[in-house]
Amino acid sequence: MKWVIGLDLRPRGSGALQFARWMAERAASVELEGVHVLEDSKLLQLLRRDHGDIEAVANRRVRETAEQAGLADLSTRVVRSSSIDGRLVEEVQGMRADGLIVGRQGRADETALVRLGRVSRRLLRQLPVPIVMAPPELEHVGEGPVLLATDLQPASSAAARFAKRVAGVLDRPILVAHIVHSGTDTSDLVPAVTVEQFYRQMGLDREHDLHGWMREHALVDVPAVVGEGDVISRLLGIASEERAPLIVCGSRRLGAAERLFTSSVATELTRHAPCAVAVVGD
Repeated sequence: MKWVIGLDLRPRGSGALQFARWMAERAASVELEGVHVLEDSKLLQLLRRDHGDIEAVANRRVRETAEQAGLADLSTRVVRSSSIDGRLVEEVQGMRADGLIVGRQGRADETALVRLGRVSRRLLRQLPVPIVMAPPELEHVGEGPVLLATDLQPASSAAARFAKRVAGVLDRPILVAHIVHSGTDTSDLVPAVTVEQFYRQMGLDREHDLHGWMREHALVDVPAVVGEGDVISRLLGIASEERAPLIVCGSRRLGAAERLFTSSVATELTRHAPCAVAVVGD
């Protein structure tokens, strides 16, 4: 598999490099290309203060950053553009890359309101290829199964194909997880025992549905778990317990109006997961 790493020279970009290094160590067939985009507006500001060769300075810092991350042999380039996300999209498309790895702005243990940077948010809306979002604090990648999160909807089909491919390349098993959301409080509407019976029966029905979905996607012999509750917290709990190196999920590609009223599971996972999260478009 061929991957582009969107190089951020700030500390928040270290997680992306650590995840890339882990992949390269697990599979010789993984090709990595690091790309650092100098945004023209910021470049002009730097030139006003320093008349030196800014691109040469950037190249040196890129090499130092890669070496510090244990990727001394990483192929890197510094390019200029008026749009960082736009240029990264051009790069992955021009190189026919299988995926793009970028770093997240906020740590999992922080309460910052903004966890995804401007570039990350725009990339997740476009999804030119699967996007892997790595938290800045990532140091040790888990050695458990790749966690494939599915809602059994069409958006999960591409995620299933990607999960099988990346798990095969990295020699990792797959664990499929389907969480039934039960965040609505119905205690004042029906007796508690009825609520419990309802969720128990819904869980059985969803388990049956999940097995059918897995057959359709050639995942018959793969272990799976069905749970109920808050989808994000349950998935993060499973990923932590299983020491998953990567969570893979599909994207519903919400429009601007839809994002005002709801947030996708994929986006919330990329904001809060302490491990890497791959978001796959259809």
